[in-house]
This record gives sequence, structure tokens and C-alpha cells, in this order.
Amino acid sequence: VVGYNIDQRPEGTSLPQSPSHGLFCTNFVIHDDASGPYLNMPIEGKSCEGGYSEFTVRDHVYFIIIPVPTKVFLTAEQAEECARSQLIEFADNWKDYEKHIAVQAPQSLPVAQTFVSLVSSRATIARTYLASGARYKNRLVSTDMCRGAKRLIMQHSLPRMVWVIEFSSFELLNQPCQNQRKILGHIVLDATSSIFQDALVVRHFPGYLQLVDFFPEDRNLSQEVSSYMIDGDGPYIARTRR
Repeated sequence: VVGYNIDQRPEGTSLPQSPSHGLFCTNFVIHDDASGPYLNMPIEGKSCEGGYSEFTVRDHVYFIIIPVPTKVFLTAEQAEECARSQLIEFADNWKDYEKHIAVQAPQSLPVAQTFVSLVSSRATIARTYLASGARYKNRLVSTDMCRGAKRLIMQHSLPRMVWVIEFSSFELLNQPCQNQRKILGHIVLDATSSIFQDALVVRHFPGYLQLVDFFPEDRNLSQEVSSYMIDGDGPYIARTRR
């Protein structure tokens, strides 16, 4: 498997609880020793002639082995589970967060309220990917993310390898072009952490940013947590494939 294609889904598509970005995936791009390179393998349904594999993912693929760097100890499944637990914590304690956002970041409040409603209904769509800390920052520079949040994250120290989990809604992702697909927030986890609970590095939701520093100036602390209310926050372009 060397890639995948995504496409729009019909309006009114039924969503499973806690859906993933794979909802929009139509086929894998594969190299087949017998049939040739760069073939499209449909997720399900009948294969088409011309550039398509005779197999489908649903009927013929039993597992996929994905190599990762040796220092990556946290799995993708653990990363997404951890990120969703952070979503739930935000929604469960929304009344407390709402008070601070309403005072310090009032322009972000309507988007934050919409986001919490999505979380409460288990309708947030997650997209999880692995990146180096440097590459994550390089991508962040070119996004239309709120400048205040972007500046704080760019100044923050990151581990060598990170899991990035983006969160969005069906409406924001169900767009024809990848540069039109937007997200509402994201979480960054230390992929080299062997401790599930201590992996959080960045947590950004509409109007709210949390940064965790594992090398605080106070050596009596194992980590230092900083929270910021971000005014003028809103949807921003998701990671694009180049």
C-alpha cells in the first residue's frame, strides 16, 4: 500500500460513533507484483477495469503491516484513544472552560460551543498520523490556524516523533478538494512515550490551547502545564498530502 484516495460522501451519510477519517476513503493505491504498480484497490464493491486491482480491501485484505521508527512506543490506536479521552474531559468540564473562554476569548465561544456539541454526540471525526516534531511545525506554519495559537505552539518544545490527531465535523471534511477540508482542533502526543497518561504535549480546541512542557525550569516538577484562551479561533485547513 503506497497511498489512498478520499472523496465526498453523500449528504445524510450515517456516521458510526467516534468515526475516523477513513470514512471518506474510497480505495488504496497499491503495488502488486503480479498486476503492476499504482493500482487502485477499492474499499468495497466490485473492482473496475483499467487501473484497478481485481481485489477489494473489504473482501481480501486481512491485515496491513506498517513499519514505524524504532523509538515510537505509543501505537496509533493508543494515541487515538488517548486523544478521544481528552475530548471527553473537555466536554465533561465544559461549564468551567466556557466561563474562561466567554471572558477571555468571546469571539471563539460560538465555535467552541458547536465543537462541544459534536463531542457530546460522539460525532467528531478523527484523523491520526505520525510525524516528526520538526515536520509538524513546518506544516503548521503554512496553515490558516489562528495566529495566537500558532505562535504559542511554534515556541513550544516538541519530542522528536509525535502522533497528531485532528478532529473535525462531517460537514467541514466532506469537501471536493483537500485544501477546502478544515478541522476544529487537534492533539499532539509524544510518540516516544511508553506511559499512556504522560504522552500529551499539545491540546488545541476552539478558543482553548494547552501546552505540556516536560522540561520545566522548576526541577521539582516532572512537567509544567500552561493553558491559554485563544480569541478569534475557528476552523483551519487540515493536513494536506503533497
